[in-house]
Amino acid sequence: MKKREMSFSIDLSSGVASLKTIEELKTFYSQYHAPASKLTPYVEDGRPPVVLLSCGAFSPPTLLHLRLMEDARDALLDQGRVQVLGGYMSPVNDAYGKKGLLAGHHRVNMVAQACESSDWISVEPWEAAQEGWSKTQIVINHIIETLPTTNPPTRVLYTCGADQFATWNDILPDGSRLWAAEDVEAFLQQGVLVFNRDGNDLQKFIDENENIKKHEANIHQASVAAANNVSSSIVRRQIAAGKSIKYLVPDVTVKYINEHLDDVLAVSPENSPNPRT
Repeated sequence: MKKREMSFSIDLSSGVASLKTIEELKTFYSQYHAPASKLTPYVEDGRPPVVLLSCGAFSPPTLLHLRLMEDARDALLDQGRVQVLGGYMSPVNDAYGKKGLLAGHHRVNMVAQACESSDWISVEPWEAAQEGWSKTQIVINHIIETLPTTNPPTRVLYTCGADQFATWNDILPDGSRLWAAEDVEAFLQQGVLVFNRDGNDLQKFIDENENIKKHEANIHQASVAAANNVSSSIVRRQIAAGKSIKYLVPDVTVKYINEHLDDVLAVSPENSPNPRT
């Protein structure tokens, strides 16, 4: 792809981003290839190569979002069944319409900056840069198509919690599926990493659903290293109340929020003074 002349400073390879508008995000990243600068070169040793994918609002990204990626990789390293080449955090498109959703360029900027301290996690801006909302499987397919070639091909492991995983066969009141059967099949063929949380009998769900049980070898389970209930909504409430958000989000995120407070407050419950740092 021919490099365009940029009117702003951005280097996603190092995790530093300063997109100024949603239009800039769409202009430069709607055709973007998944960044490869942090990917570990694949070494053929019998273990198939994978990258981890975390999709979410990241409004804003918290330390827990980053920590879960570390826990996911640790679990895979302990299991020894795959070789982890890298990881991506993909902010959802604005069209998703979730309450409290900051504009996509802000969320891409914050995730990129938060990932700067990581030697293996990168922001994946493509999903946020599209004209509309994309299903998770479309995001996965985009990453697959743009990853460097390996033999065997690198798979994208979607990470999620057991609570979401347990909804993959849910039926809506109108009789339709919450998750399309073909998407669930595609997730499981690629492989998934599921965080097993208290109150969810993950193995029981796998055993009772034939379409999922047949892919059990591709279902990787992980646990969080330390209990942590920090969420983006908690951070937004702290901001709205004028309270400190330090140690809930990366320091670079605190700085970014203070610099763009008007935009942050526009999606917060109420106006507030600057959050204490």
